[in-house]
Amino acid sequence: MSRDKPPERALLLGSYEKRGAGRAQALASQDMAELGSLAHSAGAVVVDTWLKPHDGGGPLGRGTLDAVRDRVAADGLDLVIWADELTPRWAREWETHFACRVIDRTELILDIFSRRANSREGRLQVEMAQLTYRLPRLAVRQQGLSRTGGGIGTRGPGETRLEVDRRRVRERLAALAGELERVGAERRVRRERRAAGLVPTVALVGYTNVGKSSLFRMLSGRGALVADQLFATLDPGVRRVHVAGFGPVLLVDTVGFVRRLPHALVAAFTSTLDEVRDADLLLVVVDASRDGARQEAVVDEVLAEVGAAEIPRILVENQWDRVPASQRPHGVPVSAATGWNQAELVGHLAAELRRARPPVEIAIPWAAGEALGWIRAEGEILDQRLTATGVSVRFSAPPAVVNRVARRVGGGGAVLDAGGTARGTLEGDRNTTTAAGPVARIGKGEG
Repeated sequence: MSRDKPPERALLLGSYEKRGAGRAQALASQDMAELGSLAHSAGAVVVDTWLKPHDGGGPLGRGTLDAVRDRVAADGLDLVIWADELTPRWAREWETHFACRVIDRTELILDIFSRRANSREGRLQVEMAQLTYRLPRLAVRQQGLSRTGGGIGTRGPGETRLEVDRRRVRERLAALAGELERVGAERRVRRERRAAGLVPTVALVGYTNVGKSSLFRMLSGRGALVADQLFATLDPGVRRVHVAGFGPVLLVDTVGFVRRLPHALVAAFTSTLDEVRDADLLLVVVDASRDGARQEAVVDEVLAEVGAAEIPRILVENQWDRVPASQRPHGVPVSAATGWNQAELVGHLAAELRRARPPVEIAIPWAAGEALGWIRAEGEILDQRLTATGVSVRFSAPPAVVNRVARRVGGGGAVLDAGGTARGTLEGDRNTTTAAGPVARIGKGEG
């Protein structure tokens, strides 16, 4: 006989303003669909979904609250999940009125994160976000952080620290901040070492559960957790891969985004989001079989919030095998599940990365032959031919490698533009190349 606790039965509750009801209701319906997916990812069974209008005086009227109370009592529901963020006052009043636990969207996301965080840094970040969120609610929940009943929204620090008061929470937050600063410093050192290795970073970003991890596995050829759940991948993964037509890159799989990412998470996950801010190129992944435009808008919103809006990007429309034949692509269509059109995506990726590395042609004498090894290790040889004194090489590489090669051979290499026309020279430690600016998206057939 299984001793597993049965899943919690939940009612999803949301509202929208009566003014401009058409658009407001449509946006609220999208939020409720997302809330249902979040609840499923947290292990709840959604029994019903209620979306009610309000007049701006409060989140819900008395009649609606009474109807929810009656439904909770009639069906023996365990949980009511509110689609927005509840103030401590409303949370207290609703729990008393409904006679069941009430959590909001932020608390639900924090619960999912507490399950999925595996790394030391991830666990510290989740605990800090949970404590930051619960601190102003200690007076409301009389048992402090204990929440001993178990279930969604109760995991994390509450299971290990009973009867926590504000002073102890603030002390714990200070300790967590110190630990995260040390872990963040270690991550910064790793990023600096990667940067010193002259290998560009490509980060996969996108709305949660659009197939980023599947795409990561397709491009890297390495295993990654793939599940039909929101936030299945929380801790970022990094793989070194070779991009045909360019050379080595670091591919980073990041946490999925959602609309209105809770500020507690943005603040706590600063060092993780640095992986996005420090990327040289973003692959913005959307699910082409769903509302890709809305997913892209969510990504734009979060990227702007974390300071990564200006990074060059490529729009990748995943799950193209599920779209109707009449649908036209707005980005690079792929199917990570089947591997379809991987070559085209890699071609766009190489072309965009080359924009920041204009081709260089330089004559390498036999005595400086080791410079060819530097180019092969950190760049891409486009053409080479033997001369009477050595090798003439046309290649693309990071500016630091170009400068290193130029210093070794004594300068004098020609800098070429994309069409192969000379537009400058290399002299010793100076590189006159310039990088291209950000690109909003690369569509099918562009390069």
